[in-house]
Amino acid sequence: MPAPLHTYDLKLVQFILGGRDISGYAEDGGIEIAPSADIGTPAVGSVGDAVFSRSNNFSGLITVTLGEWTQGYAVLSELMQTQEKIEGALEPLDLLIYDPLNGDKFKDRWAAFTKRPNGDKGAVAGERVIEIFCPNLFHPDFVVLGENYLNI
Repeated sequence: MPAPLHTYDLKLVQFILGGRDISGYAEDGGIEIAPSADIGTPAVGSVGDAVFSRSNNFSGLITVTLGEWTQGYAVLSELMQTQEKIEGALEPLDLLIYDPLNGDKFKDRWAAFTKRPNGDKGAVAGERVIEIFCPNLFHPDFVVLGENYLNI
């Protein structure tokens, strides 16, 4: 039987931050989701005995590239500026990213902005890159990877 043709559309990926839908990715933009650390580190002794040291660092960094003219950029800028004004401990900022094609789901309650966007101006509208740190993004209780892999 021939393999089915699947369609991927970035517009179908849900990115919700602070209860607000984020969209408006630049032409070459999108959402990059990266773990901050490896799962662990193996070590092998001189006689071949081995150990695997777990890192227990489940944090991750989300890099979002948006068009500077988009509603998504305006929303992220507003949320970032609100968070920057908080003195003391940060308040919860819920994050959810869900890809319906493969079932990947990332969520965290403590999203924190780590990088302000650049402010370049030129002859054409540009893109803005914003980084968000999440301390529990890859925690097994909060991440689902490839849940729909059998449907792809």
